[in-house]
Amino acid sequence: MGIEGFAITAFLLLFAAALLLNSIVNRFRLLPGSSYFPTYCFLVFSSFFQEWNLFSAPLIAAPLLMILLGQLFQLYATQNGRSKAFGLGFLAGIISLFYLPFLGILLAIWLTLLISRPFRLAEWILALAGLLCPYYFLATGLFLAGRLSLFHTWPIPGFSYPHLQGAYWTLAGLILLIWWFLFGSIRLQQGYMKMMIHTRKNWQVLLVLTCLGLALPLCTTRFSFPGWLTAFGPMAVFISLGLWHLRKGWVGLVVHLSALIYIVLFQWVY
Repeated sequence: MGIEGFAITAFLLLFAAALLLNSIVNRFRLLPGSSYFPTYCFLVFSSFFQEWNLFSAPLIAAPLLMILLGQLFQLYATQNGRSKAFGLGFLAGIISLFYLPFLGILLAIWLTLLISRPFRLAEWILALAGLLCPYYFLATGLFLAGRLSLFHTWPIPGFSYPHLQGAYWTLAGLILLIWWFLFGSIRLQQGYMKMMIHTRKNWQVLLVLTCLGLALPLCTTRFSFPGWLTAFGPMAVFISLGLWHLRKGWVGLVVHLSALIYIVLFQWVY
């Protein structure tokens, strides 16, 4: 597959993640109305950074992360928490095979169980067991093939941080992204107590995933900017809520045109 093939595949993965996120937002009524506005926000703001539009392991995992998010939202109403916890852990294990720092998603599952359900130790243990299952199957296959030595090539846990010296456009994009995330958080706080209980819990889960997604790419010896796609999905929902109230009028027009102009300038200059 040539460069064009990877570019098309990257776009399809990003578009699929955006549509899945939009479906989740509409299904669980996180915004005042149903529309494709979350898809628009996801695609526009992800274009702020060229690394998020390139074919990479975190991008491959992005649609699976959206599926995991939808499953996390269902924990509140599920009757069989044990099987759901195991399934979530198993899906998290598959996701982490693409990008190892995503192993930390187990913490998001545990915290979601803590937020959505009464504490049951069995569910927490089954989530861990589900996470380890894909690695068990992988190790078995490599053992039968006599290729267990491939495990030595895997990245090891560590700590690293992004180097943004001279990357002024990237830094500007991060500032804008954080600004609109904070604006969406303020709008959420204004109407938070009027929401139904399960909707408030879903917003708490989104906040957990955002904080955890910002930290996970740092827990490796080599920082990868596309790894922050983990945090961007939940952040896009906060941004959508903030911009939802600015869709009409000249303020909303200026915001959206400014974002599109920034994307054009960034892609041209960068």
